[in-house]
Amino acid sequence: MTDEDTIRDLQLKWFQATMSGDVAGIADLMTDDVAFLSPGRTPFGRQEFIDSFKAMKEHVAMNCDGEYTEIVVDGDLAYATARLEITVTPKNGGAAKQLSGNALSIFRRQPDGKWRLSRDANLLTSKST
Repeated sequence: MTDEDTIRDLQLKWFQATMSGDVAGIADLMTDDVAFLSPGRTPFGRQEFIDSFKAMKEHVAMNCDGEYTEIVVDGDLAYATARLEITVTPKNGGAAKQLSGNALSIFRRQPDGKWRLSRDANLLTSKST
């Protein structure tokens, strides 16, 4: 399997873990010093992401779709651009919210050989209807 294939597989595992609410599965896909960047808020790290995910999974179901449109690998660093579509549905009823947009992700190969997410700039916004 090529590095590009491995990174595409990481995205698929991320989607699966998100949709199933698998906190440990998502945590295993990111570095200890991961940083998330999104519009309108200061960058945040691993523990804040995990805490937020734990709280969110109790209240909403998520359906994730998308693909990397570009992956570039240079040694133990890689970046990927993606087009994403996410539907967030409240578990207690109510209208689903559709998000779409682009993301830029940076990955680092770890000493154990696994690729993990290191930085993520997520530019998803509410999808126009």
